[in-house]
Amino acid sequence: MGMKDAYSLTEWSNVFRLTVSSNKPKAKLRADNRDIPVGGSVTLTCSVDSSSSGWKYYWYRGEKTSEPLTTQDAVLQSNGQIRVSQGESYRCRGGRGDPVYLTEYSGYIRINKIVPNKAVVTLQPNWTEIYSGETIMLRCEIHDGDTEWEYEWKSPRYTSTNNNEYMISKASSHHSGNYRCRGKKKNAKHVSTEWSTYIKLTVSDNKPAPVLTVSPSWLSPGDSVTLSCEVEHPSAGWRFYWYKTVPKLSDYSYIYELLPGSINGTEQDSYIIHGPTHTAGYMCRAGRGDPVYYTQYSKPGFVWSGDVHSAVTLKVSPDRVQHFTSDSVSLSCEGNFTECRVRRFPEDRYRSDCYKWRFMTGSTCNIKRYQQSDAVYWCESGSGEFSNAVNITIQKADIILVSPVHPVTEGQSVTLGCKLRRGQLLSNVFFYQNDKLIQNDTRRELKISAVSKSDEGFYKCKYSGEESAQSWMSVQVNKAKPTLTADRYIIPVGGSVTLTCSVDSSADWKYYWFRRTSGSSALQSITNVKPVNKVSEGGIYHCRAGRGDPEIFTEYSRAVTVRKTVPNKAAVVTLQPNWTEIYSGETIMLRCEIHDGDTEWEYEWKSPRYTSTNKNEYMISDASSYHSGNYRCRGRKKNAEHISEWSADIKLTVSYKADIILVSPVHPVTEGQSVTLGCKLKTGELLSNVFFYQNDKLIQNDTRRELKISAVSKSDEGFYKCKYSGEESAQSWMSVQGE
Repeated sequence: MGMKDAYSLTEWSNVFRLTVSSNKPKAKLRADNRDIPVGGSVTLTCSVDSSSSGWKYYWYRGEKTSEPLTTQDAVLQSNGQIRVSQGESYRCRGGRGDPVYLTEYSGYIRINKIVPNKAVVTLQPNWTEIYSGETIMLRCEIHDGDTEWEYEWKSPRYTSTNNNEYMISKASSHHSGNYRCRGKKKNAKHVSTEWSTYIKLTVSDNKPAPVLTVSPSWLSPGDSVTLSCEVEHPSAGWRFYWYKTVPKLSDYSYIYELLPGSINGTEQDSYIIHGPTHTAGYMCRAGRGDPVYYTQYSKPGFVWSGDVHSAVTLKVSPDRVQHFTSDSVSLSCEGNFTECRVRRFPEDRYRSDCYKWRFMTGSTCNIKRYQQSDAVYWCESGSGEFSNAVNITIQKADIILVSPVHPVTEGQSVTLGCKLRRGQLLSNVFFYQNDKLIQNDTRRELKISAVSKSDEGFYKCKYSGEESAQSWMSVQVNKAKPTLTADRYIIPVGGSVTLTCSVDSSADWKYYWFRRTSGSSALQSITNVKPVNKVSEGGIYHCRAGRGDPEIFTEYSRAVTVRKTVPNKAAVVTLQPNWTEIYSGETIMLRCEIHDGDTEWEYEWKSPRYTSTNKNEYMISDASSYHSGNYRCRGRKKNAEHISEWSADIKLTVSYKADIILVSPVHPVTEGQSVTLGCKLKTGELLSNVFFYQNDKLIQNDTRRELKISAVSKSDEGFYKCKYSGEESAQSWMSVQGE
């Protein structure tokens, strides 16, 4: 073998290109799910964006550790994948070579572990349909949970945390949408419940407008009228408020007066008015929540009465129901008023005033020919009263029935006729009642000498093949109205009140008794047919009478309110400051306290000047001699005819710029108790060397500053005063009561 030449060289190898990046690669981490289901796991995948291979992957759990996970901590799926079942923050990085070259860490992925506890969203109040301005509370409740939760909400506007309550205090359309929540374990941030089911809230910017219906539309004597108020979503917590309309002529509108028993609203969406006699207008609205959110007022609804009464009366000329289109009609308001307006209510239109559609002269509305319309017409006075109502119909036909526009009363005579457009009253006319022929002779009129209830009905006439429209003739029965009286209006503890129902006419009456509470318009029947009824429950009472077969009833009596004294609910007057002797210009507060009471009371005060109601505090802010005298109070249960007994009197004495007062007990003292009286200057100091008097008789005049009675007796009762250095206090009564 020959020796190689020391200077011989191989050819160069192929070029192998190395690329050295100055930027350290960063691992990327992704998860197939961010929430670990109950009993399940989540797969994490780590990768490095590099064309080269040989990477191994390192896994890390928690944000404060640099120690990689082992197979004991997780399940390695393959190089680059791991399956975890513990909620926490995870990251990864890659490494290769020897020594190992490591990439940068990936970003964190937070994996949340779902626990079996279930989150539920509840509403308070439980309404999903709400209105702009309302307040509603959403609450996140976790079933079978404990108090160690934080909360997360998803709403249409943002995600909030921590609180289990989500308050919407002034709802708007922006709050419409889906709401859900979940709970997160405190001290275990990556453990949570599943998201609750969505609750969808709908917020309407438009206040709901209730619809009022009045039944019946036309009154008969003794009828009850039912008001019904219909509002969207009637089961959604609404209470109903009922109003009587009072005409306000200055701006052609109405003011509203709450009807009895609806100051706090009624649960029922109907309200019964017992025995109304005149035309009246009503409105309603609904409210719910705290503070109360009110709907709009309904449009007015009316009950019509044909009864003519003295306050204001509507007269029609010509005096008939039917009129030709070519007729001129005058509607006149008569009565004791200074101002009046005529209104109408067509079947298919809104109510309106005469000045908008005809000519008003004083209190008369003149409707010219071809300007009439079918409608109910009535008057409204400036003093807030409604007249009788009349129903006028306008006929395009050439024949009309001439019938009275007002109701007729039993026993009166009435005449009906038939008239052609050209003016003459006809003879040889057929008259019909309720489509039954009742007269077909040569007479031109149908005369009823003494009408009875059986004559009420629809009438029409026929002449030479032409037929008039029919009109209703109303016949009123002269119903008696009973008188209801009470021997007293407050039921004492354990006692009763005697009610008497009487009818000014012949005998054989049965009497029917009814009671309701101030919180309801529904009458409860009381089993008793006698004219005298002893009652032991507070309430608002009515009666009526009936007789005959079939039975004819009187109207309802007026209401009589009887209140029941509540036992063990004594009212007490307290003073702040606790002085019964005060001076002109001072301020003092009297407070009515009801022992063992609650917040559902209204209060009544009796004072030297007047009686006031409602508030439990009675403020005298600038005392004068007019405020001197006895004060007492009692409580009245809201929405119930219950009343406490009157408190004991407290006597206040207001002196004009006095510099000295007697210090004496404000409440009565009991025999055997000790009592101390003193004398005090306006500057505040208690005095010594004071003279004390009982009933103007000097009883102590030594150096002591107080008059002490170790055990009072009835003989110590009386008027006391004190004197010091020529100044004399006003006298005050000290009351002594037996043990």
